[in-house]
Amino acid sequence: MEARSDAENAEAEKYAEAAWQAAERSFADATVRLERDRRSSAERSAARAEELYRDAELDAIQANYLNETRNLLDTADDLRADRHAPISVGRARELLAEAEQALIDDRYDTDRPRNLAQLAEHNAHHAIYVARLEREIRQDDTSLEQVLLQWEEAIAGLGDQVDVPVYFDAGHEDAVGRIAQAIANIQADVSFLEQAVADRDARIASLELELGGQSQSLARVNEALARRERQGERLDRVESLFEPDEATVLRQSDSVILRLIGLNFASGSARLQPEHDDILATVQEALAQFPEANVVIEGHTDSFGSDASNQELSQARADSVLRYLLARSPLSPAQVTALGYGESRPVANNETPEGRTRNRRIDIVIYPKW
Repeated sequence: MEARSDAENAEAEKYAEAAWQAAERSFADATVRLERDRRSSAERSAARAEELYRDAELDAIQANYLNETRNLLDTADDLRADRHAPISVGRARELLAEAEQALIDDRYDTDRPRNLAQLAEHNAHHAIYVARLEREIRQDDTSLEQVLLQWEEAIAGLGDQVDVPVYFDAGHEDAVGRIAQAIANIQADVSFLEQAVADRDARIASLELELGGQSQSLARVNEALARRERQGERLDRVESLFEPDEATVLRQSDSVILRLIGLNFASGSARLQPEHDDILATVQEALAQFPEANVVIEGHTDSFGSDASNQELSQARADSVLRYLLARSPLSPAQVTALGYGESRPVANNETPEGRTRNRRIDIVIYPKW
């Protein structure tokens, strides 16, 4: 019954009709034999039904995720895309094979095969596009220069959106680089403004707490402002400790988050390496700015892998950092906790390699006793 339910959830009746019907016949046969009190033969039929349901489930998952890519590759073959776009066709076939193998290895972790299938599909679409474009150029329906001008016009439009003039004197690299830098500057400005708003709100809340009413003295107000300024200076010192590729320092309400983007574990591993020593030494310097604080070390993963394995891995990674810091700093075990969140708190898109890298992270959350 469990195998049948899993196959049904995978829409096996729709995507793997023959295998589903064979499983249904074996299931019905097992039921009849059991009703006739032929337990041994019923168990044999039930085992066969379970095997067929599992096959139908896998066939359905593969068809659901992979059939569109297979159809696209058939179209690419009809257009002889392997002659005009061999790189894209080759990538599509490799990614499709990886997706098929990933489903065979673990049919219940569909995140990775789905991502691989999507990448394969994009490469197949690209191969078809290139093949058709090559045909148009060969038939004089367009030219290479016209194609490049269309693309450059689109990129220039992006430059207009971020108020950056771009040129294509020697290709696209300079134009794309200028736009990327403009976007990075905008993101930095947004981050600064968000933090300024958070600081303002915290300052207002602090003043309201200190005032408590109009009868409070101006001295109390000045004292609150001065305390806020000292807190800001301490946070600035922490931010100055880290290079941009090591960590991002975030302020969230009254807590401070050290997002250790430079601390990367090997795939599937929770073991710290010697190259992690420098960044963890800097973390110790940062924590020294808040000797009275409580600290939570959070482990996070990307979405590839099962929920259970990701939860276990994230906890193991957080525990590794906890043990390291306790062994090398004056932190008390009563002050610090390690928590694994698995894949449940992404900060980036799991559909891209860069996003998955950002999601595989350690966050150190500091709760100062201001």
